[in-house]
Amino acid sequence: MKCKIFNEFIRIFIPRLVLEVFGSTGAIWGFSEAIGLRTKTTIWFWRPAALGMGFIFFMRWVLQVYIFVAESGNVRWQVESEAVADEQERFNLTTTPPAEEDDTIKLGDKSMPNQSPFHYEV
Repeated sequence: MKCKIFNEFIRIFIPRLVLEVFGSTGAIWGFSEAIGLRTKTTIWFWRPAALGMGFIFFMRWVLQVYIFVAESGNVRWQVESEAVADEQERFNLTTTPPAEEDDTIKLGDKSMPNQSPFHYEV
């Protein structure tokens, strides 16, 4: 499962890093030169502008990675929950609500609950 999530991460987020983060930085840098705004005298302005745009897109990429990691944790929990449900179905286990106080079997002067302490009926 971890290997599958890691492969999914590499497949999705490495191209996004290259295309969105590095691409945005290069687009500002290249377009400013293509239209003649970036010259030897204005490079002091365009280098931080391109890096600033790259930083914005990098933070956006980090947020996307954070969301992916958070959701993959939920997927892992969901898969484990489904595995537990499959095991319950496989062994014909059904969950029952906890016993109420008057749901007891009286044996003389002793009383016993009418269900198992683990709330399963077989």
